[in-house]
Amino acid sequence: MVKFNREQVLQTARTLFVEESYCSVTIRKVARALGYSHGTLYYHFKDKAALMHEILQRDFTKMRAEIVRQNRESDDPLQRLQTILNTFIRFDVTHPHHYHLMFIERDPDYEQYHMKESRESIQLFLQYISQTFWLFTNDSS
Repeated sequence: MVKFNREQVLQTARTLFVEESYCSVTIRKVARALGYSHGTLYYHFKDKAALMHEILQRDFTKMRAEIVRQNRESDDPLQRLQTILNTFIRFDVTHPHHYHLMFIERDPDYEQYHMKESRESIQLFLQYISQTFWLFTNDSS
């Protein structure tokens, strides 16, 4: 019997979702790829959408944490905005599977989860944009 490894499940599911598309991958296929019974995955994840939700939640959280970490290095709002853009690009290059699921792959099955996670990232981005806007409007006064 194979010991359950949540990280391995998420990584395998992420890879399968990217390579074969979310629609064509089943819980059974993920379980089979890992040597688990499908019941094992259903014990830990309500359904395939819940599995995708956890993947998206972790990936968006990882990206937001990187943006915040990078932006601690500068007080200049314009530099912070540039850092956000660079972080998005770097995230795409270093984590192409993560990026694909976060910004390219879409399915109504998990759209509610995707909207929540992407909204939090957009709010962070807008926060930095508003700081930059505030800087420029105060400089012109």
